[in-house]
Amino acid sequence: TGGLYTDVSYDPERLLVKVRRKDGKEIEAKHLSGGAYDQLYFAIRLALGAKLLPDEKGFFILDDPFIKSDTGRLAQQMKTLLSLSREGWQIIYFSAKDEVKDILKGSIKKGEVLIKPFPRTDFKRDKTQET
Repeated sequence: TGGLYTDVSYDPERLLVKVRRKDGKEIEAKHLSGGAYDQLYFAIRLALGAKLLPDEKGFFILDDPFIKSDTGRLAQQMKTLLSLSREGWQIIYFSAKDEVKDILKGSIKKGEVLIKPFPRTDFKRDKTQET
């Protein structure tokens, strides 16, 4: 978040995640922008992964975790994912956002990122097969 938030805490009594802004004010996570909220919960997942696997690397399966991010935030998050991948984490990333592919274009060309498009599925019913 570019240093806007300096700390994350969990209030177990109220079951709330809170962040502390650099001005010291604490706010509940639900009051963050959509992009900041997505980024916060992704950071929490990363921290849990590192805690669960302290001596090894694992994998993350992500289904459009940054759907609410603007292009700038999305580019920064893709840098983070590439960095994690270089550290040995495996990442399977599902997305419907063409922006993701555009941002990763250079890494795709270098072979750092593999793109596996899913074939289109036609859900129209074939009336000849109805009983």
